[in-house]
Amino acid sequence: MRLDDMATAGAVYPEFAEAAQAHGIQSSLSLPLVAGDEGLGALNLYARTANGFPPEDEALDVELAAAAAIVFANASAYREAVQLSDQLGEAMQSRAVIEQAKGILMARSPHLSAENAFDLLRKASQRENVKLRDIAQRLVERRQGDPGDAEPPPIV
Repeated sequence: MRLDDMATAGAVYPEFAEAAQAHGIQSSLSLPLVAGDEGLGALNLYARTANGFPPEDEALDVELAAAAAIVFANASAYREAVQLSDQLGEAMQSRAVIEQAKGILMARSPHLSAENAFDLLRKASQRENVKLRDIAQRLVERRQGDPGDAEPPPIV
């Protein structure tokens, strides 16, 4: 979107042209930031003179917008990858605690299968309205705090 002269742009965009002129802006050029098929935003350039963006310079501005779009897309992909990595790490830690809790329950009740031990944890989680990993963590901490081979208090 090119507005070469805010004095004449007021006919189409009166509020924008008025606000721009109030800040000393006489022309603007807005270029889309697109990476692949994804629109990421816009690069908005402003000049204090009318016709501040000659057509011969626009090709450079388009290249600048394309480069900026790639930087934004890469930064977004990196942020998402870090978040996913953090979530996977947390899930792995939660899984380890849940597996430990299942093992504790199965050791206390040799007839209890891994699936049934998980069901006990799940039911306790639902009953107490607490995340399953937190129920499992409590059971593991109780077991670690018990002296000798004393059995931890039941969770169900």
